[in-house]
Amino acid sequence: MHLFRNRHFNALFFGRLFTNIGDSVYYIAMMWMVLKLGGNSTVYTGFAGFLFSLTEVLSLFYGPVLDKINAKKLLVTASVLQAGLLLFLVVLSKYGIMNVWLLLLSIPVLSFLSELTYPLESVLLPKAVEKKDLVKANSLMSIAYKGSDFFFNGIAGFILAAFSMSMVLGMNSLLFILSSILFLFLKVQVKRSKQTGSVREEWQAYKRDFKEGISFVKQPFILQLLIPLLFLNFFSQL
Repeated sequence: MHLFRNRHFNALFFGRLFTNIGDSVYYIAMMWMVLKLGGNSTVYTGFAGFLFSLTEVLSLFYGPVLDKINAKKLLVTASVLQAGLLLFLVVLSKYGIMNVWLLLLSIPVLSFLSELTYPLESVLLPKAVEKKDLVKANSLMSIAYKGSDFFFNGIAGFILAAFSMSMVLGMNSLLFILSSILFLFLKVQVKRSKQTGSVREEWQAYKRDFKEGISFVKQPFILQLLIPLLFLNFFSQL
């Protein structure tokens, strides 16, 4: 396929693939660690699940900010921070310092960084491929996302049974390092940060962009599409 002869698309595609593999495995691993360190209490695992899902809700609010930043730089930074935090957890586990509260504190940070990568990749994809290839590129990126989630969520239990928790988190950290290296090879024109003036002016610009996004979502046609999807997503999680 000619898209895979485009090194910029390859950097995004395989970067997303490695990131998604890491996300899928560390999600299961973290939930298992919370259960183990919390004395098999479902209260801790329920709270951990809430923390994982919280960042998905909060992602609504940082959309307007992404239009004003260097998307490539932030994508690399997010991957490096994920790798660093996972290595930090490996060290804590290795020296017996890890406890359930430290683990719970790390979950929203990791989840936030993970959620941040997807809109950033969406911003960069149109700059990495030609317009005529954009639909096909989006389809392949979705396959990399959903396919790796489906497969590695399924085999995560076997991975945890075969390797120690420290090794699993260490391998995940390596995947995020590989992702950040791939994203560094992405050579595209990125939008630089725009300074509109004072902090108050920046805040006013953010509120204006956010309100525009809410107004778009509130259109009857969009709501007719979103509401059934919300119900389907809810019942699929039961």
